[in-house]
This record gives sequence, C-alpha cells and structure tokens, in this order.
Amino acid sequence: TAYDDGLARFFQSADVLISECSFLQPREGGPHLSISEVAWLASQARVSKLIVTHFYFDVDETALKNELKAAYAGEVVIGSDGLTIEV
Repeated sequence: TAYDDGLARFFQSADVLISECSFLQPREGGPHLSISEVAWLASQARVSKLIVTHFYFDVDETALKNELKAAYAGEVVIGSDGLTIEV
C-alpha cells in the first residue's frame, strides 16, 4: 500500500480501518505506509477506529499510539500476533 487520496475516499466514514503500518518515516516510492501516512489516511477518511499491523520496526505501543493520535482523533488499536477483536 502507498498513500493515495483515493484510499481516503474509498474508506470514507468506515467503522474500522485495518491498515499496515510498516515504517517509522515515509519512504519515497515505497509500497508501504508510515506512521504519519496511516494517521493521515484514517483522519482524512474519518474512520471511527484504526487498527494498525504489519510493522517493520520494534513497536513501543504507547509511543506508536501517541504518534498516530497526533494526526488522528479516533480510537487506535495496535495489532499483535494472536489479537482478536469482536465486531
């Protein structure tokens, strides 16, 4: 996944967005999203809940949530192996 405004339109007002969050910082031409890009996507789409997964970095859950919430006001869930969520 790479950020595209079309994604925000596609996910517009979804209850839940499950997104990969591969990189700490954006990478030019990269096929994966960074923390700031995921937060921007969720914010622009105005989704109610953001669940992030598929990390290529060591995750500090508190720090990651804080970074995501800097640009996204909804609920944030940090994915992990074995996580189950009732919908």
